[in-house]
Amino acid sequence: MTSEELLLQLLRRHRSDPDAAAERLRAWVEKNRPPFDPVGGLRQLVYPPQPRLPDGLPPFTYYFVPGSGQGSERTIPSDPTCLSFLKDADGIGLNLGCPLRLVRAIDALALIPEEEAALSLASLCDPRNHLAAVEETLWMTGWRSGKIRRGGRLPGQSGDVDWRIEVESVVVLLEAKFRRSDWARLVDYDTFLKAGDGFLSKALHKFPIEAAAGELHVVGVTTFDAVSETLLDSISAELLAAPQVHGIVIRSLLQMTHILARDETVAEKVKSLLLVPDARDLPDHYPVLFHIEQRDQRRVLRPPLVPGKGKPAAHRWIDPVNGRTIDLPEPAMYRMSLASRAANGEPTFTMIPKYLFV
Repeated sequence: MTSEELLLQLLRRHRSDPDAAAERLRAWVEKNRPPFDPVGGLRQLVYPPQPRLPDGLPPFTYYFVPGSGQGSERTIPSDPTCLSFLKDADGIGLNLGCPLRLVRAIDALALIPEEEAALSLASLCDPRNHLAAVEETLWMTGWRSGKIRRGGRLPGQSGDVDWRIEVESVVVLLEAKFRRSDWARLVDYDTFLKAGDGFLSKALHKFPIEAAAGELHVVGVTTFDAVSETLLDSISAELLAAPQVHGIVIRSLLQMTHILARDETVAEKVKSLLLVPDARDLPDHYPVLFHIEQRDQRRVLRPPLVPGKGKPAAHRWIDPVNGRTIDLPEPAMYRMSLASRAANGEPTFTMIPKYLFV
């Protein structure tokens, strides 16, 4: 299939306006000329049939972002526990992009004045920032509101808050963060929690201790995996030690949403301001391609993490609706190998199913 055919196939699977959405994406590429091509550079990985999956999984459609600073072309560290391994995987949000997510981000930015969208549009054209910019822009979506603008700098603070969202007489001042390193929780399981100082460390300086009447200070965090009990415990501790933040909304790439707040009233309020995600809007799986041997070594060398005994924050969650019901494939049913690499670093993958059908 051609790249255009792949794009339309993907959009028809997930959108009610596939032709119009494809045209908007083409127009954005033509106008902005990013140094990568999310239309002409589309690729697809097909999952062959396997036991309990007679049709396989839906194909994985993506584009490559050269110069992202992430990917398997980087030198693998000799020490598997060295945190530089977090930059050595291939996947959505790392060095590969999802056209559906990009279209949603472009559509969201079209709703605000061009001068307010300029910073995000510039980041979308920058290979090192493109994939994070997509995810942080998507925090404009998912609210029961049509009135969204840039948050700007709050009085007496340093740094700009990403978004100001007016919904049901409440103003949500939202700082959006994409946890690119969170992919490791998908594969290292309970031996990895987070990298860096924490989930709020780069947001706290943007909010004053006291909020204006009718305002909520919220941090939106995009993760790869759904939250675990250990992760909830860690984020709760951060939140309860940060009086300038009322709540945290955690949304995985598959749209599972968790709300943590300083008290039950705020948790319930924030939940009421959010739309229920529809699982049909986006793909239901995003593979991450990683070094299996090093992952296995890390799991031997690092002990499993266990939840702490701290005070929990108020917790709510929102399950996406209309999710597909499928039998989960057994472990290692699909693996991928690196077949070749282009001069710009783009990897070519070969799908290796566990069982062959003839």
